[in-house]
Amino acid sequence: MRNKFGCVINASDKKDRRALHFAAYQGHNEIVKALIDKGADVDVKDRDLYTPLHAAAASGNIECVHTLINAGADIEAKNVYGNTPLHIACLNGCPLVIKALMSHVNLEAVNYRGQTAMHIAATSVHGVQCFKMLIREGLKVCRKLLQLDSRRIDARDIGGRTALHLAAFKGSVDCLDLLLSSGANFRLIDNDNRLALHHAASQGHYPCVFTLVGFGSDSNAQDVNGATPLHLAAAASNSNAQSAYHGHDEILHLLLPLFPDTNIKEDSGKTPLDLAAYKGHKQCIELLLRFGASVSVQDSVTKRTPVHCAAAAGHADCLTLLLQNADDPNVVNCYDSKQRTALTLAVANNHPECVMLLLRHKADCNLPDVNKHTPLFRAVINERDNQLVKLLLKHGARVAVQDANGKTPLHLAAACGRLYALAALVQADPTAAALKDDQGCTVLHWACYNGNSNCVEYLLNHNVYESLEDNLFSAVHCAVYQGSAHCLDLLISKFGGQAVVAPKDSSCGLLHVAASAGSVECARLILNSVGPELAGLETTDYFGRTPLLCAAVNGQCNAIELLLEWKANVRAVDSSKNTALHLACQRRHSAAASLLLNWIESLGGLDADKNISQQQRVAIINMTNKQQRTPLHLAARNGLFAITRRLLQLGASVVAVDAVGLTPALACAPNPAVAKCLATILAAHGQNGETTQYSPSIQQTSEGYLNDRNGIDSQHSSDSEFY
Repeated sequence: MRNKFGCVINASDKKDRRALHFAAYQGHNEIVKALIDKGADVDVKDRDLYTPLHAAAASGNIECVHTLINAGADIEAKNVYGNTPLHIACLNGCPLVIKALMSHVNLEAVNYRGQTAMHIAATSVHGVQCFKMLIREGLKVCRKLLQLDSRRIDARDIGGRTALHLAAFKGSVDCLDLLLSSGANFRLIDNDNRLALHHAASQGHYPCVFTLVGFGSDSNAQDVNGATPLHLAAAASNSNAQSAYHGHDEILHLLLPLFPDTNIKEDSGKTPLDLAAYKGHKQCIELLLRFGASVSVQDSVTKRTPVHCAAAAGHADCLTLLLQNADDPNVVNCYDSKQRTALTLAVANNHPECVMLLLRHKADCNLPDVNKHTPLFRAVINERDNQLVKLLLKHGARVAVQDANGKTPLHLAAACGRLYALAALVQADPTAAALKDDQGCTVLHWACYNGNSNCVEYLLNHNVYESLEDNLFSAVHCAVYQGSAHCLDLLISKFGGQAVVAPKDSSCGLLHVAASAGSVECARLILNSVGPELAGLETTDYFGRTPLLCAAVNGQCNAIELLLEWKANVRAVDSSKNTALHLACQRRHSAAASLLLNWIESLGGLDADKNISQQQRVAIINMTNKQQRTPLHLAARNGLFAITRRLLQLGASVVAVDAVGLTPALACAPNPAVAKCLATILAAHGQNGETTQYSPSIQQTSEGYLNDRNGIDSQHSSDSEFY
């Protein structure tokens, strides 16, 4: 709709808000009237379904509210959260708007959380900075609602909470007083079995707790987790620092005399002292200890004491109180469910002050947990400035202790690259470095395996190891496997080239390991150090594979390139007579196969007799394995199109027959039955006269397969006319 000047009265912004929304919210009543007179929709909704009446109610503009109501605005309209204008007015503490709406509105209306206007008015909070003002306004709102219909005072939201629960949770003591004096039932529990007293205690609202206890609320009542108001007060945190510091101990002062046993446990077995210790509430701890709380009580699940809780959280001041008031001095070495002491937890969470405190109280630094890890293991893992490691060593921590896997703290330091911890441990007990774990690995193995060259250098420079351990998988193997050329260089410098010489037996040499893992720099270092013969360039492993074959089977192109540069034999075969090209095609390593074909194509390029070099290349390409399969069989079978085309270009035989009578074309079939069908079709194609220049050969190979002829004369033919 436009006015006479062409203006659109109901034009909206990107949030679908109209001019009427803005005028109502700002309290411009004359503009509101003018817009309505010109045809503005009084019930128009923005993107969040707020009407102009919602906007006026939110800002407390009573004149605009009256104008909109008189214009027929929907008083029951709900926004996206299900809140009516009455809910909004209650939320923002607008008593005049409430008064204007109450005579027209359904007070039983609930939002999508099941909350009535009573619930909203009880909380009446719209930001921390205006908290006090809104509490005062909320009180007025509550009073007006109660005057109208006190029977709705115990209405519940979807969480089972009444207005009394919400007032207690928000700390609205004035609203709380009004609700209680108007007959609100303080014995009602919500869906979590919590009374209003639970909510007040959990938030540290002392005035509300005082009021509810005075009315007779049950301070021993337990919620769904078995927690009493005492537990919640001991563990409570509050955004207001002053309340967090002073409020909770006041609540405990009020509640503790009501409890015959201050060591009461919730469902997981935690006492109020456990919770206060974990949260670091020193004043609460002092009060609980004064009322007889026990420091030695363990919870039912983790078996932790309050000492464990304070140490794990790093609350040194609380830990001091607990240790000074412990009824049993041995609590300092008490185990939890995983056999961890308070010292173990303090070290694991890197709390030096708590560690020093526990050690001063005679904590045993050699007690292992369920995995046989002592606190020293944890100190090594969490090393920052080496403070904890030195502290534990000073108090007698043993270095030569082994965990469930046979590893010592030294193994762990080397594996994690903790150089300062490693140095401190070696200085404390040099003999511990000789210990092997359950895998037969030394500290040097783990330093090399993880490429921690700084640790390797320290161990070698300080002569911790005078020789390499007699292990099939030595520290040198570890360095090569992980591709740590720096570690390998350090080992060669220390122990000489003999450390990388290939073994004479058929075991896995270092060059094999480097080729398999793609550790090119390590392979180059080995070859440069002792030469190709001693490095084992053509030595075979358990499977009869040379380093080149190992690189091919793992698709390590860079390693293949390096080994070929060192004149590795491309004709070499493994125990199944597979060449490097066979293995690359078999494992679908197209890049590796392409690299090998490039090298094969270049063979004999400098020879005088070009025909011989061509024959050599074709012979390599058509080499067969134990199943009589050529690389073309394997490439075609595995769908390596580019490699198949390249093999054919280089003269690969298409009529070569494998051990079961399949040509490369028939080898593409997923199973023998399909291969037989394909052979039948090809044979029929030749017999029906639908011939081409290729038909005789097609018919020959197809009929040969159908007749189980495994020895076709042209098995290794490279007849280009056939292709």
